Formats: sequence, structure tokens, C-alpha cells
Amino acid sequence: MSAKAMLDRAREWLFLERLQARVDAVPDELRAKTARALTISEQRRRGAEALWSSGSRAEALRLARESIELARSAVREGGGSPADDPLPEVPELDGEVRPEHARALREMLELHARLLHDHRELHLDRRAVLRQQAVRTAAGGLVLVVAVLAAGRLTRTTRVAASAQYDAEHTALEVIDRSERTEWLLPTSTGGFIDLQLKPPRKIARVKLMNARNLPWNDRGSREVVLDAWDGTRQVKHATAAFDGISNDPKWQVIEVGERVERVRVSVKTWYGAGGGFAEIVLE
Repeated sequence: MSAKAMLDRAREWLFLERLQARVDAVPDELRAKTARALTISEQRRRGAEALWSSGSRAEALRLARESIELARSAVREGGGSPADDPLPEVPELDGEVRPEHARALREMLELHARLLHDHRELHLDRRAVLRQQAVRTAAGGLVLVVAVLAAGRLTRTTRVAASAQYDAEHTALEVIDRSERTEWLLPTSTGGFIDLQLKPPRKIARVKLMNARNLPWNDRGSREVVLDAWDGTRQVKHATAAFDGISNDPKWQVIEVGERVERVRVSVKTWYGAGGGFAEIVLE
């Protein structure tokens, strides 16, 4: 990707200009109607996650399917053309739920999240976009780093990548944006990891972890995590840690390292609520 393309992407991430134009193009009366339907569909998606975690798995699958059907209907009413790929048949009884239904649930939850993200103009108004802009402006240090890197003026950086993400709003980049209100989240009921690559390698005294919450719902957070650090092919640190739960005022988990490090991997082994993730990972 060219430096200009990277700068354009950073600008759009920060200022949300294309999203603002899409929001402005939707009449307020229509958006009020579609926003209501999409909000109800999101409630059903969250209900599906909660029911699955509590053991009511057939009902969870039914609600997940209904959330997509309602979201698709709202998008069509708003003038969109959502994909009409067939949804899986779901069992009526918990005793009929099979292992493959866990994968079907994850796919339906991820499909619903993509629908809401791809058609945000149907449920966000100008004030909501401005609030998103404010959050991203507060995290603008990351955008500045990306822009400087693209121009080739900075040689020391941290690159981040994850095994998976819940949706397009909760990416790996959120853990290094210095904002505790943005988060990387894993897909529902799925373990995974996040990698931080240091260019060039440098001495790290400690790694600080802040748990996710999935604001404003406070229904996702990591429980047991494992940290591994390498200098080239030599492993210099292996440690485990555990968070006490999902908190409105999360505290840092601190893991001492004291070694030259090239790569850090933090793995989520278990979680609270619907899934794991992190708000921030700081290398000191």
C-alpha cells in the first residue's frame, strides 16, 4: 500500500468523512424507523449470546437467526441490498443442539455485526458520528504514528495483529491507541491471541494489560491469559495472569519482563461473559 493510501485510510479512520456523508443522505424519519428495528435486532443478538452462555442453546440459535432476519429487513427498508445467503436451520430443543451449532452461532453473530457496521448510516445520527470522531481524535496519537511511518520518518514502532476480531469496530489496533474506551474483542466464545512486533527489538521492563468490557454493555472480558515474549527465536518470558472479572473501573495487570524483546504474544485462554479481549496493552 502506498504512503498516500495509508494516509487516506488514517484520515478516514479519524474523521469518518464517508460515514458522515452517508448519514446525511438518510432522511431523519426513515433513520428513526430503521434505527429502532436495528436496535431491537441488536438486543436479540446480545440475548442470543447470553442464552448460549447460560446453557439455553436452542433459544440462543433462534434469537441469533431472528436478529439477522430483522436486520436484513431494516436494511432493505432503508434502501440497502443485504446479502440473502440462507441461514442455518436451528433446533427447537437444547437436546438437539450439536457441536456444529456452536460454529453456526459464531457465524450468525459475526454476520449480524457486519450488517450493523456496513449500514451504520441507518442507525447512527450526526451526533453519534461526532461522538465517534471525538473518541478517535482523543486517540489521534496512533493516527499520527501511522502517518509518520507511512512517510518513512520513524524507525521505531510496534506492529500489532490478532488471530481474530469480533467485528470491524474492535480491531487489534485498539490495544495500542492509548484509549481505555476502545477495545479489541475476540469473536463470541472463542479463544485467541494478539501479537505485538517491536521494530527494532528493544528492552522491555514490563507489559501492562487492561481488560476489555465491551462498553457500554460490560458483557465481555478476558479471564485467564498467557504472555509469551521472544527475542528472535529465543523465548525470554512465559507467564500467566488472571483478571478478577469485568469491572467498570478496570485495573492494570502487570507482568515483569526485563529482557530485550522482539515479539510479544498475549493469549486469551478463558473469558467472562460472551468472550475475551483487551482495552490496552502497554510495553514499558
